Amino acid sequence: LENHKDQGTLIRAAEFLKTKSISIEVWLIGDGSCRNKLQSLINSLGLEQSIKILGTRRDIDQILYSLDIFVFAAKPDEGFGIALAEAMAAGVPIVASDVGACREVLDGGELGILVEPFNPKALALGIKEVIQNPKKAFERTYKAKNKAIQTFSIERMANAYREELNF
Repeated sequence: LENHKDQGTLIRAAEFLKTKSISIEVWLIGDGSCRNKLQSLINSLGLEQSIKILGTRRDIDQILYSLDIFVFAAKPDEGFGIALAEAMAAGVPIVASDVGACREVLDGGELGILVEPFNPKALALGIKEVIQNPKKAFERTYKAKNKAIQTFSIERMANAYREELNF
């Protein structure tokens, strides 16, 4: 929960969905210098029942398998999103900001829904799209899981590092 992340947009997207009578439960995982600021935003929007800050966790794999949607609100300077690769491998539908790293990992939107960064309404509509069109979400998720297994497996990454380092 740091300044280079964009959880504030996700919080505001949850508020937008609430105004449209779409009930969601958001889990913010991690900790950091913005925790109090984000909790204040949650409180000021009356979303304490809908959004929980879970803190640092060691059971990410279990959490991923229990999610209906993985949302990755990112800023343009976001680096490679290992969290995206983990969500892909877990077979979770993804909605993410349309920034370089997310666009690259999600094959330009073929493997997840990409939305305009810093736009809570766009993020909310992406989430709503997954909810309303589960068949299309499943198709993207299936492709994403296959890519994650082929591209981001431990063996594949180790071989890529070995090749890069000329071992």
